[in-house]
Amino acid sequence: MNHYQLSDIYQVYIKGLEEAGDVVIGKPLPLDKISCDLSSFDSSNIEQLEDAVKDLIERSGQQRNSTKPDPLAALFQNLDRDFAAGETAVTRKEYEQFEKTRVNDKWRGNRIGSLNELIATLPRRIALSSAGQLDLVVMDENNLPIAIVEMKNRWNTMNSSSAIRLRREIERHVLTRGSTFHNCKGLLVERIPKVDGEASHFSPSDPSTGEKTPDNANIQKMGLQQFLSQFAGDQLAYMKGIVIIAQTMVEEDALPADYDMTLIFELLAESLS
Repeated sequence: MNHYQLSDIYQVYIKGLEEAGDVVIGKPLPLDKISCDLSSFDSSNIEQLEDAVKDLIERSGQQRNSTKPDPLAALFQNLDRDFAAGETAVTRKEYEQFEKTRVNDKWRGNRIGSLNELIATLPRRIALSSAGQLDLVVMDENNLPIAIVEMKNRWNTMNSSSAIRLRREIERHVLTRGSTFHNCKGLLVERIPKVDGEASHFSPSDPSTGEKTPDNANIQKMGLQQFLSQFAGDQLAYMKGIVIIAQTMVEEDALPADYDMTLIFELLAESLS
C-alpha cells in the first residue's frame, strides 16, 4: 500500500478537493501509512509534545471522584431515548457511565490548552513566553521578537470582561514604549475559531462603557491554522502536531497502528471553517 502524503491529505480534507495523489475523499487513511515530514521541527519540541501526551494518557487512567449525582441530569438523559421505538429508560449504571465519561472529558479538556501551545511551538522561532508575557513569543531570523500570542482553545472561551482584560494586556506589551514587545504583533490565536480563522482586528467592547476598543493593525485575532501558516511558513504544521499526538497514542497502546484518521481530518476541516 502506498503511503499517503500529508500535503495531499491537506488538499482533500482542508482545501476540499475530491482527490490528490493517493488520497481520495472518504477512503480510509491508516495512521501507519501517513507520511509526515518533521524535519522542520526541533526534536526537543517534538519530545516535549510527546511527553505531554504520554502524561495525559497515563493520568487518564486514574480514578477521579465524581460530583454528587444530579437527578435532573439523569432525567433529561431520557430525552435521547426513543421510547416509541422500544428503547428503555436510562439505568443507574448508564447514568454513572455518562457521569464518569463527563468527568474524564472535562479533565482532558482542561489540558488541551497546554497541548495547543506545544503544537504551536513545534516550528522553530515560536516558543513559550516568560511568565506574565501571554503564552507564546515569535522570533525573527535574528532572534528578535516580532509577535506575542495568547492561545485559546475555542472562540467562545472568554466573556466580555475577559476579552477586554486581554486587550488591555496586549496593549501594555505592544503599544507601550520601552516594552520588550513594543511595535510587535499582539495576537489572540484560537484553535477553534468562530468562523474561518482569517486574521481580523481584536477590538472587543468594554462592558463598563459599552464602547468598542479602537482597531489597531498590530492587535489581531486569528485561528491556529492561519497563525502557523503565517508565522511558521508551514500550512501543514497543525496537522503534523495532530499526527504526532496520534502516533504517540499508538506507542502507548492507546490507538491501533492502523487507526483510520479520516474522521479526525473531517472534524479538523469543520473546526477550521
